[in-house]
Amino acid sequence: FQLTFPLRTNYMYAKVKKSLPEMYAFSVCMWMKSNASPGMGTPFSYAVPGQANELVLIEWGNNPMEILINDKVRRWGAGGFDATQAFVGELAHFNVWDRKLSPGEVYSLATCSSKALTGNVIAWAEANIDIYGGATKWTFEACRQLN
Repeated sequence: FQLTFPLRTNYMYAKVKKSLPEMYAFSVCMWMKSNASPGMGTPFSYAVPGQANELVLIEWGNNPMEILINDKVRRWGAGGFDATQAFVGELAHFNVWDRKLSPGEVYSLATCSSKALTGNVIAWAEANIDIYGGATKWTFEACRQLN
């Protein structure tokens, strides 16, 4: 399945029903597509008490995509969302691992190999994700749509 976020809003989002454990390394892989301009916004973020931007992947304005860790500059207020930084587009196969993936594992994910792994910290499954504010779930087969 895929999640679709058609509008740049501060109320349309998805929430993974799991907290991240303490990790010393991590890998995040996902399929995403955005037609938003300028910048695709924030495909994912992770907040902790007292820090709304503990971990954020963002592309805003004409800036390159960047990952922010423990960001103290671009705060979203008291855990809220800034609509100007919202992701617009489609997202699927969001997985998180508690280790660095090997180049071969990344290649398997990118080429839809049967050897591709699912995340051992967060696995892409409908039961793990709640959606809010009008975001929608659609059927998605990445490998079928690539060919």
